[in-house]
This record gives sequence, C-alpha cells and structure tokens, in this order.
Amino acid sequence: MNILIVDDNEDSRLILKKTLESAGHTVEEATNGEEALEMAKESPPDMIISDILMPVMDGFRFCKEVKEEGKLKNIPFVFHTSTYTDSGDKEMASGLGADRFIVKPVEPDEFIKIIQGVIRDVKEGKIKPKNPTLKEDKEIFKLYSERLVKKLEHKMLNLEEEIIERRRVEEELRNSHEQLRSLSIYLQSAREEERTNIAREIHDELGQALTAFKMDLSWLDKRLSKSQKPLLDKIKSMSELVAMTIRAVQRISTELRPGLLDDLGLSAAMEWQAEEFQNRTGIKSELALGSEDIVLDQERSTAIFRIFQETLTNITRHANATNVNASLKEENGKLVLEVEDNGKGITEEQISHPKSFGLMGIRERALGFGGKVEIKGIPGEGTTVTVSIPVDKG
Repeated sequence: MNILIVDDNEDSRLILKKTLESAGHTVEEATNGEEALEMAKESPPDMIISDILMPVMDGFRFCKEVKEEGKLKNIPFVFHTSTYTDSGDKEMASGLGADRFIVKPVEPDEFIKIIQGVIRDVKEGKIKPKNPTLKEDKEIFKLYSERLVKKLEHKMLNLEEEIIERRRVEEELRNSHEQLRSLSIYLQSAREEERTNIAREIHDELGQALTAFKMDLSWLDKRLSKSQKPLLDKIKSMSELVAMTIRAVQRISTELRPGLLDDLGLSAAMEWQAEEFQNRTGIKSELALGSEDIVLDQERSTAIFRIFQETLTNITRHANATNVNASLKEENGKLVLEVEDNGKGITEEQISHPKSFGLMGIRERALGFGGKVEIKGIPGEGTTVTVSIPVDKG
C-alpha cells in the first residue's frame, strides 16, 4: 500500500517512514498540507497519515480539502498528533471526515496494528466513505478557533510552569555556585594556613636543628689536628652538605609561604617574587608599583600574591617569553594587577579550556573577593592578564 505521510517534523517523518516500510508499505513524504494536497492530486495515495499542527496549511484544513476533492475524498485519512489530543479535537477531526485519530507517542508495533486495522476495515467495508459533518468554513473556523484558544491557554499554562521551574533551577544553580565558591575560598584559606604552619615548622624546627648540626661540625673541625686530614675532609664535606640543606630548607619554606608577605607586606613580597622569577628563568622581569603604599587585609594580599605567582608560572610553562612587565596599583577603590608578556600569545581555546586549571584558580581567587579577570592574547605578540579586586576599606 502507498501511504502519504504529512508532518513538518523531520524526525517524526523518518520514524513513520521506517515503521511503515518495515511493514511492507511504500511511503511518500510532505512537510505541510499544501504540499501534500498537490502530491495527492497528482498521484492519489492509498492512505494519508497527517499531523495537525503544521505551517502553511495545517492538518485540519488539509483534511477538509481532501474530503472536498472528488478523487481524494474516499482515501482513508488518519490523524497522528501530539498537540491536539483531547475529545474536542477528536470530534472536530471526525467532523472533517477523518477515519482514525492517533495520539503520539505510540509504540511502532501498536501503530502498525492500528494502520493494519484501518486497511482491514476498509477492505471489509467497515469503513465507508464519510460525508463530513463540518462543511461550512464559518463553522469550521469557529470550532478551530475554540480549539486553538484552548491550546494556547494550555501552552501558556505550561510555559508559566516551565518559567517557574526554570527560575527554581536557576536559583538552585546560583546557590550551588555560591556554595562551591565559598567552599573554594575556605579550602584556599585552609591550605594557605597549613602552608604557613608547615613553612614555620620547617624553618624553626628543621632549620634550627641543621644550624646546630653545622655548629657542632665547626666545633669538631677546630679540635682536630691537621694530621687527621681524612676526618677534616669529611667534616668539610658534611658542612657543605648541611649548608646546602639549610639553603634548601629556606627555599622550600619561602615557596610555601614567603615571610616577606607577612612581615613587610604585598609590595615587598611581589618585588622578591619578580626578582626570584628573573633569576630562576632568565626572563627579564619588571614590576611597577603604585606610588602609595598599598594596605590590604591578609586574605586579599595572599590572593593577589598567589595570582601573581600563578601568572608567572603560566608564562614559564607556556609563553616562550623573554620579557615580563607587571604593575600593581590602586584605582577607583580597586586593586589592579596587570601582567604582560611578549610570548606567543594565549588563544581563546586555551582561555576557555576546561582543563586550564591555572587560569581557573586565578579566576576563583578573584571572584571570591568580588573581582574579575580579563585575559587577552595576541598571536606572536604576547598575553595580558588583568585582575581587579575591590579594596576592603572596612
């Protein structure tokens, strides 16, 4: 049997086509009633299966046109819809001459069973050509308008419910983001406190023990005669090893938590970091600080310092730069840190990459204080990172 399916939804047409073809039927497709009517006039199908809500010409109008066309009016007509589904819609469909009314969704096996039943009923004469009870355009328009108003009212109600639900979900997401940000700030603060404690313990306990050990070695060195050269050489070697270990302890302690940050403040700590970065990497580093002393609470000072450190780390790993210019100043109630390099330039893909954890950390630290981060990269010219954080005057 040759069946014409009419639906503006491509996925729906594809499902119908595969389902009907699997049952041995041939299928033609149309996207609206007007297109389908022209196809049916040119080559009448054995059955029509049509959606209702479609552009250009909807299913109700299409059914009316088919049933008024002499050579088409006896073709079995089946509605297949997910929008017009209540008893009033079914009554209108029947009044226009439709033979069956199928509500989506329906399982393929059940759908084929219904269609085969229509075919069987036609062959057995159980379905006879129907004379539409709705003939006057005015009457049809009135009923159709009533159906449409009800659908619109239903859609509006659903839309209002969707808006309420969406607002609820957005509020939950907003609360979740705030909770995650608070957790992030707490974890950063806890980690910073732990680093400070570890740095202090390393410096005080291990550093003092190593210093005492070095003094003991010096005491032994002074009491051994020159004839005991092997022992003197061993003491010298051990003293050098202890001195190297003391320097390592100082370096590790400083990396964990620079004492300058707590003792002399943010500016001094950043100057030290810039100099350390230049000595370690060979990348020329210049830091410009505002003319006035910048006084911040400990949390903001730590955040800015760690952001500066992370930015320099990213430059070392990815930028291939030879020069870095950084500035820190206070303007319009905000502390502004700008770090510019002359490297290869970060791409938009790298900026938004979900695994750019360094950049994510920079953003989270800034957002935790109501700040913002702007990252710009120019291919072959370099990258500029600008961070602004409100200054707490309270």
